[in-house]
Amino acid sequence: MSNLKREIRKLDSIILCLFNLIFIVACIYFNIPVYLGFFMGIVFTLFLLKNKNYNIKEVIKIGFNGVKECKIAIFIVFLMGANISSWISGGVVPSMIYYGFNFISDFNFLITAFLLCALVSIFMGTAVGTFSTIGIALIGIGRGIGIPLPILVGTLISAAYLADRISPISGLVNLTLDVNKIDFDEFLKSSLKTISLGLLISLVFYYFLGNKYMSGIDQNVISTYQKNLSDSFYISKLFLAFPLVMMVLAFKKVNVFYNMSVGVILGALAGLFYQDMNVLDVINSLIFGYESNTHIIELDSILKGGGAYNMKDVALLNIAAIFLNSILQELDLLMPLLEDFKSKIRTKKSLYFKTGVLSFILTMVTCNQVVSIVFVTKLLKEKFDEFKINKVELSRTIADSGTLIAPVFPWNVNAILIGLIVNLNAFEYAPYAIYCYIAPIIAIFYGFIFKDKSSNLVNKGKVQSN
Repeated sequence: MSNLKREIRKLDSIILCLFNLIFIVACIYFNIPVYLGFFMGIVFTLFLLKNKNYNIKEVIKIGFNGVKECKIAIFIVFLMGANISSWISGGVVPSMIYYGFNFISDFNFLITAFLLCALVSIFMGTAVGTFSTIGIALIGIGRGIGIPLPILVGTLISAAYLADRISPISGLVNLTLDVNKIDFDEFLKSSLKTISLGLLISLVFYYFLGNKYMSGIDQNVISTYQKNLSDSFYISKLFLAFPLVMMVLAFKKVNVFYNMSVGVILGALAGLFYQDMNVLDVINSLIFGYESNTHIIELDSILKGGGAYNMKDVALLNIAAIFLNSILQELDLLMPLLEDFKSKIRTKKSLYFKTGVLSFILTMVTCNQVVSIVFVTKLLKEKFDEFKINKVELSRTIADSGTLIAPVFPWNVNAILIGLIVNLNAFEYAPYAIYCYIAPIIAIFYGFIFKDKSSNLVNKGKVQSN
């Protein structure tokens, strides 16, 4: 499609960014589905390109090709909805909550939940997948001891997104490695410099926040929760093996589509054989979601939702965002603006700073972590070579600033998925998802916080290049 490209001015790039952002903000302000903002952005972009004498049929074809290439990611959204409802209705999540209460004593639950969710996320390799399984169970336990929902969600989001940052089986991590042509070991070694500081700050934050709820555990309340759970569901330790199965499959690098399908099937079978559900009940749950009736408001607010149909808005947002971003990437429509941004980088500290800022902004505006990874790498890899800095530093900065910040923005696909799972707006849990925005801050100011040792990062004087 390179013959389709035209010279585009910096002003046109600014107009594209500005109007697309206005459409998104307007949707949030007027409580309109965000995908409509992206569709408006597509129409505006096509109108602008038509006036620039682009072949609109070919431009539209680029958008559809992008959606076609990402169709599996769209199907996974529907599978995730089905998986959530099947694990709740099948008794998997209720069993995790029930047995989780047995381990509650006078300790800091937020710290424990953060560390457990972080560990599981690394093995599962998917942030939203972790949050929608073990995360829901931990939220149920936390609600049982009186911790507010926004605090629980923010804590678990911080932990779950460690998967997208450092898990060796994460799709985003492997994309970052691939576009920069580096291996995981050097990426991990570089990442530990910023991850360790971010995690330390997060743990201190959750320690003091969690201390407020350590003395509020009432064993009579816990017993009531467990009784109502066992009255409403068949509870079994067998179900505790389900998340382990998915973790093993993920670590064996089984495709996430098939892994999620296994989860749906296991949950559906549990519903059929253990929860007195018939085939129609299971199908209805998989499609339209599930709502429990434990007679405890805190539990019922968690043990509901899911369903493939209820994920339609997220799927439409995915389709619209992919369509628009495919056009922006293929035709280099943002390059005049980005090249100007690049030309003003004159020092190593400025390079670290602006790499982080640009990754952050692209994730915020485009609603897509992939765009941040690909665009920033394409734009700045030569700058890292110019300053003789190993591109592992580039990949680390992008991962810290562009990947982790995604669930904090209400219009992002990640945030909308989380909102559907727990019925909570990103504005409510974002203040407590501290790792998600501490990491970008550390990345953006890395050159000022850490002593520059970039000369030692170049492999025996060789500058890597693509």
